[in-house]
Amino acid sequence: MLKRFFNSPLGQRLLGALASSYVLAARYTSRWDYVHRERIATIQASQTGAILCFWHNRMLGMPT
Repeated sequence: MLKRFFNSPLGQRLLGALASSYVLAARYTSRWDYVHRERIATIQASQTGAILCFWHNRMLGMPT
């Protein structure tokens, strides 16, 4: 029964809303520590590409 509900459009919408709420709650309740902020600003201002890396347990924070 749950499998059928979560495959329905309403179930998908509910799961999406719950997931996005969790990510936002984690964003606003976490402490952010920026390392080498001036280097990041320089890379963002240039037109070259960049490779970003992060710890695998921080994946939910990547959209922010």
